[in-house]
Amino acid sequence: MPPAVLAIFRDFWLSGKQELCMRAGRGFGKSTMLCRPTLVECLFAPRVVNGGEIAIWPELSVDMDEANLKVSVLEKLLSLARFRRGTPDNDLEFKTLTQERGRTRIKFRNAEHEQIEIRVYPATVKGASGMTAAGVTADEMAKWEDEETGANPAREVLRSVRPAMATIKAAHGFICSSAWAKSGVHYEMVTA
Repeated sequence: MPPAVLAIFRDFWLSGKQELCMRAGRGFGKSTMLCRPTLVECLFAPRVVNGGEIAIWPELSVDMDEANLKVSVLEKLLSLARFRRGTPDNDLEFKTLTQERGRTRIKFRNAEHEQIEIRVYPATVKGASGMTAAGVTADEMAKWEDEETGANPAREVLRSVRPAMATIKAAHGFICSSAWAKSGVHYEMVTA
């Protein structure tokens, strides 16, 4: 990761803020770059999850195909961190599972030996609901589009995922997109 980007994340982690919103140009590598801090958070951030629940980190993207592209990047990063494919009941092992409708999840244990899952979803209110979220990665937020209305669902998706993060101390959101319009939630966040 370039030093300037590392500095952005370092400053964010030291700030005590919950969300980091960035705008990056085409070809910057933002989609794969966001996988690195996501994995750092999943592996090392302190999580307290209610008994029996699994902390889930949703990777939200424009559509399911885009969301699933993150899986191979996350698998490669886990392999570089000396994780191997296996049963996530053991430390330093991960398992990738594909569920109905092409949704994929990667299960592993963090540094505290707690089970965590990174799940990829299209950016929809349904995809961001009903979980205990360890954090969230929102990729290409400015380009999200509801299939029925054509509107960008970012405001509703954030309204859905933020309460899911409220029960986990130190849950963070990473939001990044290339510029798309001078309106919408992403534009409002980066210009605030």
